[in-house]
Amino acid sequence: MKTVTSSIKTVAIAAVAMASGICAAWSERVDSPDGSVKVWINTRGKRLSWSLNRKDVKIFTDSEIGLEFKGQKPFGEFKLIKRTGKFIDSTWETRLYKKRMVRDFCKQMTLQLEEIKPPHRRLDLYVRAYDGSAAIRYGIPEQDAFKKFTVSKEKTSFRFVGDPSGWFTVYPKHKDSQEQQFIQR
Repeated sequence: MKTVTSSIKTVAIAAVAMASGICAAWSERVDSPDGSVKVWINTRGKRLSWSLNRKDVKIFTDSEIGLEFKGQKPFGEFKLIKRTGKFIDSTWETRLYKKRMVRDFCKQMTLQLEEIKPPHRRLDLYVRAYDGSAAIRYGIPEQDAFKKFTVSKEKTSFRFVGDPSGWFTVYPKHKDSQEQQFIQR
């Protein structure tokens, strides 16, 4: 009887915690049109993160995302208000690429988030999964908490799996001709 009573108490405590938003961890996923790219948005406590697999291989995982604002405390824990999705297949014109017309072909997931505790600020995440890549964009819906704001930090990060290398260079002043040597790191 002790085990049954203990189990009932554990379940009751977990149910109250989830209903009150204490355990508001959640995960949402969008897949590319051909299914080769999968992007997850996750939350654990106050931390938002994203992960990406391509052809069932983890590329990056549990990489922090978010924004910080000048003169405001960091976002608190979020609850998911609404999730919508759409399929995008359009073209747009560019003069900066080898092709004049560029196809925009992806699936988009839009997540409307709201802080669990006051001031209940809202943040929208637009996550796109393309057949060979992914993109994320932040949106600040009109609200009293954000009548006027300045973004002080953009926290999108990439925690690559394994020990990958790439070709990088550093432009400390962003004023040069971008003709510096790229070094494999």
